[in-house]
Amino acid sequence: MKNFSEANLWFEIADSDLRASNHLLSLMPIPFAIICYHCQQCAEKYLKGYLTFKGTHPLKTHNSLLLAKECAEFNMEFNDLIDDCAELNSYAIEVRYPYFEELNKTDVSQAIKSAGNIKSFVLEKLNSRG
Repeated sequence: MKNFSEANLWFEIADSDLRASNHLLSLMPIPFAIICYHCQQCAEKYLKGYLTFKGTHPLKTHNSLLLAKECAEFNMEFNDLIDDCAELNSYAIEVRYPYFEELNKTDVSQAIKSAGNIKSFVLEKLNSRG
């Protein structure tokens, strides 16, 4: 159960990122980039939590694609997350600095959806012990 407790620490912070994303939607103007950043962080932490549950030390990276591939070593179904990870990957670093491509409501909606997909997928796999 130690691995579950440690994984849960990742999930708690990930859930905080997702709650922050949803809360930030109420601000005007909507901070699109920051919302997308928190969605990427949520996904990254869920993937790292899964790896922690499996007893490995996650890579020190913000690359969700790499993390999903590492998770796929335990369960090939994680390859199904590649599109969602690719969607979120560009929000890990670039949006925190000037001169990134301007984002909009469509980007935010997709980012929230992708983060939610990854969260649900990871929890489903843990509940089925996959």
